[in-house]
Amino acid sequence: MSDKAVILRIFSRVIEQCLLRQCPGVAKLDKASVHIGAVAFIHRFGSSLNTHVHFHICAIDGVLESLGGDASADCASPPVVVFHPASGIEEAAVAQVQAQVRTRILRAFA
Repeated sequence: MSDKAVILRIFSRVIEQCLLRQCPGVAKLDKASVHIGAVAFIHRFGSSLNTHVHFHICAIDGVLESLGGDASADCASPPVVVFHPASGIEEAAVAQVQAQVRTRILRAFA
């Protein structure tokens, strides 16, 4: 796995953990059915076209719970998904994500 993939995986896991803590009622759910919704890409240059590798990630402010779908022989139903909005995402939560990402990335490369 490349360094960039390791960093992106760490970053997305920390965001997921934060969102799970901020969503009321999610603790009672099956963890295998709960996921974040996010889009990420690697940006390889800065505004002056200099080399500046960094990530852009857009994540929804909550988690998605998959309740499954009804797949029969005649027709397949789309999966049923429930959105659980996060609450209390404030400056302290963002600072905690930043600190955890920094610590885990440094640990991964040490």
